[in-house]
Amino acid sequence: MSAALEIFLARLYSGALEAESFLRERAAYARAVGLPEEHLPDVLAIDAETLRFAVQGFEHKRRSSGR
Repeated sequence: MSAALEIFLARLYSGALEAESFLRERAAYARAVGLPEEHLPDVLAIDAETLRFAVQGFEHKRRSSGR
């Protein structure tokens, strides 16, 4: 996985607001945060419900660990 894609995913999973912003305008969001075009097909294929589930899990984990 490229560093650019890892950074994009970390940002995407950082919270519900980021995830929902992405889901509203996927391609525009990805381009706005600097994701290289070569990764666009992969991120456009991200399932919305799976993304929301993952974000909720990460948020719960952060709250549980006191971050």
